[in-house]
Amino acid sequence: MSFYNYLKTETLKHIINLYPEIKDPASFVEIQISNPQYGDYTILSSMKLAKHLKESPLKIADKLAQNFNNKDSFSVQVANPGFINITLKEDALQDILKNFSIKSYLNGSESKKILIEYVSANPTGPLHIGHGRWAAFGDSLSRILKDYGFDVQTEFYVNNYGNQMELFTLSIIARMKEILKEDYAFPENGYQGEYVIEIAKKILNKYPFLAKEDKNQHFELIREEALNIALTEQKETLKNFGVLFDSFFFESNLHQENKISKIIELLVSKNQTYKKDGALWLKTSNYFDTEDRVLIRENGLPTYFAADIAYHYEKFKRNFDIYINIWGTDHHGYIARLKSALKALGLPEERLIILLGQLVNLYKNKNLIRMSKRTGNMVTLKELLEEVGPDVLRFYLTSRSLNSTIDFHIEKAKEVTMDNPLYYIQYACARISSIKRNIAEEIPNNLDEYSKYIKTQEEYEIIKKIDNFDFFREKAVRDYEPYYLVNYMLDLSRLFHIYYQKNRIINQDKTIQWSRLFLILRIHEILSKGLSYLNIIPLEKM
Repeated sequence: MSFYNYLKTETLKHIINLYPEIKDPASFVEIQISNPQYGDYTILSSMKLAKHLKESPLKIADKLAQNFNNKDSFSVQVANPGFINITLKEDALQDILKNFSIKSYLNGSESKKILIEYVSANPTGPLHIGHGRWAAFGDSLSRILKDYGFDVQTEFYVNNYGNQMELFTLSIIARMKEILKEDYAFPENGYQGEYVIEIAKKILNKYPFLAKEDKNQHFELIREEALNIALTEQKETLKNFGVLFDSFFFESNLHQENKISKIIELLVSKNQTYKKDGALWLKTSNYFDTEDRVLIRENGLPTYFAADIAYHYEKFKRNFDIYINIWGTDHHGYIARLKSALKALGLPEERLIILLGQLVNLYKNKNLIRMSKRTGNMVTLKELLEEVGPDVLRFYLTSRSLNSTIDFHIEKAKEVTMDNPLYYIQYACARISSIKRNIAEEIPNNLDEYSKYIKTQEEYEIIKKIDNFDFFREKAVRDYEPYYLVNYMLDLSRLFHIYYQKNRIINQDKTIQWSRLFLILRIHEILSKGLSYLNIIPLEKM
């Protein structure tokens, strides 16, 4: 167990003993990494407890601090307005290195079932780098949550119904006619990319009779084939990106199985709707939305919003504890109306967590590439994977907070230098692997016993950073942000490279050699775990 987790456990125990009347005492446990001038960790629980107990945070801090009695391993100091600063001593630091484990300590009772829906691109063409960001982020988040102890399933919602599929199909029919030298009128705002021509050719090759017959009479056939071709390519691209989904949910099923009409009937029965101007409206303004929203248009057709309500109603029937949607920032205004609809249905809308991500700006030769699927001006995710590889792309697309825009420079991502952050981490892994290979036959079975020979301040700083792993992993889980761990890996790699440059690992003094090897093998263990969250294999050679 890391010292961070030990400190959490002890703090919780002391809160329970001192304040047995508090319900959910775990929610009052809060620990941060300290500014080095104050210590190694700071317990902030006193401030949270003070609001609940109506008591001075300094007084609460004094009570808690008196219960920490392991003074040989760490010192405890109370500071205004109620901080409890913890400073590790030599014995504790050596024990951390010896006993550290990357295993998660989530209790079974705390585990939750989580459904994460992401990417969910329209099946009207190839994926682009924006979809790549959601794919990399969603997959990495899923891996972190699974490793932490949650039961996680992933889903891709296929928008294979509605105007965009109609327009996509009409665009393909127009390209078929163009290929066959027939008269055609390209639909206004149709999909003009080269990929549309390729899909048209594939369908003509599979169904040669279409060359002689009216394509519009085979509209449904062409639409289904176009859907299959586009979705198959999207799945193949995601597979090459290391992203697989547990399930694909098709919007068309909601229509075919009358799920949308049933959900509207349910909302009507709950007196959550009204008619106005020939349309049926949902009273979303009664809840979180600024205005009411249309469910059924004047022409009698359901809105996309109605389909989305039905989809989420089906989601909630699957009895997950948490439902996470990863959307683009342009969907910000959609959150309130969807949560209002869930509230109107009597569903626990707080279980739906919507993460909004900013865009990715793609640069090549320092020039910003403007992309549009409709006009066909785009660099596909498949093309990027072929140029820079999945590891580099996944790393860069998870290296920033979801709330931050990413500027992805193709040339910079391909650099094989220490300025490339992924190379920087992989070089640390390769160096450690090389050292281990060179002395593999000599390594003693009791390598952990040599931790007691670690004595320098520089080594202690590395051990403290090693102990921080659990803090940053927990932060990534709590905030749904993998980038915390990416930044942590960079910091740990930096400490290793500095240490490696200043200290010979393979040394004539064997006690020093084995203690240093034990230290850097812990670093490798953590970097390997962190890279596994990104589905990146650590390199043994470079």
